[in-house]
Amino acid sequence: MSIPIFILGSLAEQNNYAYSIYKGAAETLAIVQVSGLTESKLYYHFEALHKRGYVETVEVLKDPRRPEKTMYQITDAGRLELEKKIYTIFKQSTDVGELYSALIFIKHVDIDEVLSIFGANIEKQKMRWTPSLKDKVPQEVLNKNKHLPFIADHATSYIDFRIEWLERLFTYIKSLQSE
Repeated sequence: MSIPIFILGSLAEQNNYAYSIYKGAAETLAIVQVSGLTESKLYYHFEALHKRGYVETVEVLKDPRRPEKTMYQITDAGRLELEKKIYTIFKQSTDVGELYSALIFIKHVDIDEVLSIFGANIEKQKMRWTPSLKDKVPQEVLNKNKHLPFIADHATSYIDFRIEWLERLFTYIKSLQSE
């Protein structure tokens, strides 16, 4: 999951506090567990996005009994960056898990463009990994170590699994066109 996409996408929908965005993600426990999202990672990315001018401070609440609480909003540059990051991750990703945040905020980009970019990426992955690794590795190499066929079989199965899920995601995104 791309943390910058998650932050920018959340702010594209409403101004918010960093902790509230984290808490919203934490309420969907699977997102936090699968993505490795932590408060410290979120705050790190918030700071980086702020320095680049993609998010800006709306207000800072000060209470002597509590830490400062900063509300952020996305900038126009941040909206453009969100689109760019979503398109880029669909162009480059080889694993559905990397696409979680882009899928959550896909409504901020053109679905047809995503399908074009993502379809080309899937085809590139298929060309790269077909035929299976077992067929690519010469038999004499496989014969040198009795464990290599097992490893090649596992790697091939894993690649097939990832491509299958990329194709399933493509079909799912295509179904969004009619919404």
